[in-house]
Amino acid sequence: MELRISYAQFLTSVKRNHNFALSELSIAQGNKHSFEEGFIIYRLQYMISLVINCRKTIENELSAIADEDNFNSNAMDAISLMTYENNFKKCKANIENVAFLHMKFWSLLLDERPGIQIF
Repeated sequence: MELRISYAQFLTSVKRNHNFALSELSIAQGNKHSFEEGFIIYRLQYMISLVINCRKTIENELSAIADEDNFNSNAMDAISLMTYENNFKKCKANIENVAFLHMKFWSLLLDERPGIQIF
């Protein structure tokens, strides 16, 4: 019994084969098991079914977005392109600022008596 449960966990976590893991758990559920093993089987089946449903939802949303993008692929005009580039530059500048402040913080902590000021 424990071997089937462990194998189902392996299939889920390492092989990412959720459907086969569910079939292994249903076989394990049909056999004689303790209350604890039954709960583990139920919990794993529930978690795997959530993952499968979530993946299906994401795939449906992505296909809907892809359909919209194919429809609106020519809709990106010069203004939206300039807006995108401007936002990208701002994001890059903010990332550089954060990296600078991060390095400044850790360099201050290298001193024996850091003079940390609250901004």
